[in-house]
Amino acid sequence: MRRIGEVLREVWRRPRGAFGLVVVALVLLVAAVSLVWLPHPLLQSNPAERWSGPSLSHPLGQDGIGRDTLTWLMVGTQATVKVVVGSTVVAALVGLPLGAATALLHARVAEPLIVVVDILIAFPTLLLAMVLAAPFGGSLGTVILAVGFASGITISRITRPEIRKVAKADYLLASRAAGAGAVRRLVGHILPNVAPIALVQLSIVAAVSILAEAGLTYLGYGAPNGMPSWGRSLSDSQASLQVAPLAVVWPGLAIGLTVLALNLLGDALREATDPRLRRTRQPAAGVITGVA
Repeated sequence: MRRIGEVLREVWRRPRGAFGLVVVALVLLVAAVSLVWLPHPLLQSNPAERWSGPSLSHPLGQDGIGRDTLTWLMVGTQATVKVVVGSTVVAALVGLPLGAATALLHARVAEPLIVVVDILIAFPTLLLAMVLAAPFGGSLGTVILAVGFASGITISRITRPEIRKVAKADYLLASRAAGAGAVRRLVGHILPNVAPIALVQLSIVAAVSILAEAGLTYLGYGAPNGMPSWGRSLSDSQASLQVAPLAVVWPGLAIGLTVLALNLLGDALREATDPRLRRTRQPAAGVITGVA
């Protein structure tokens, strides 16, 4: 596989990749800063100034009980990072091994797995989260497990044909003939070739997890009351949309920009890692300009 530094340079050269990297880096920076510094104490509130507009001391205004909106959005960034990282890790741990199993194992084992995958993929992510919330309760963990598991099933189905195609390639058959074990072939040859598709799918998982957290929180299955998160801020502010419309704008803008950045970053990552999409450049020394 190509080095991470080379891939990042390829991504940075693309405008959408640069936009995605900047926004994602900014989100991570805000999450890190919120661990050590906040504009106001998290629980400080002034009910007399509830839903007040932007001011010098409160640049984004105050929420329904007089808390600083900027402070809560900054702390809510931590929840967003947890959901994104957790969901993508769960999706990768579920999807890639399951995709490899259904593509490489004997038909007697693979076919029942494929049937199970086809059944599970029919369940929407939000419905699965509600089912998980019944025994475990509404929490960020519920969102992570639901989005990660449901997305992992989808990833396994998408990567299965690619894994099968790579497994039949001549160089992989030669590697097998040379004595390379199944694990070595999987890690050294198959997964690197599936990486472009997997990266795009995982970027989609990251974006979906943010939307799922907001949607599930609104339905009562995501972040509980009192927990700072973008979804919780959006849900709480919707009740007073006519009184304080700007209160909905800030969490909505944070969610929208981050989701857009993750999708654009995923496209740029695919272009940077898929050799079929990268431009081939001929070395200058190999160019024949004419015949004397």
